[in-house]
Amino acid sequence: GGLVSGLGYIDMLLIHSPLSGQRRRLETWKAMQEAVDEGIVKSIGVSNYGKHHIEELLGWDELKYKPVVNQIEISPWVMRQELLICIQS
Repeated sequence: GGLVSGLGYIDMLLIHSPLSGQRRRLETWKAMQEAVDEGIVKSIGVSNYGKHHIEELLGWDELKYKPVVNQIEISPWVMRQELLICIQS
């Protein structure tokens, strides 16, 4: 039964947007970490996170798993240099 019935597991689960506020972002990340611990999800990550969102998550006391991906838009018209430097370090 459950969400992944017939699938076995979810390969990657992302938080699509950081706009829900700090408390909800961290509650969601905690639930995603639990899903990894239970073997329901293999990898967790984020999408559309800015530098301060990444720093908030990496500095969180309850962080067990770092995000494996931050899916963002990068193009010649959208160069997010500060964020690129942050996530490459």
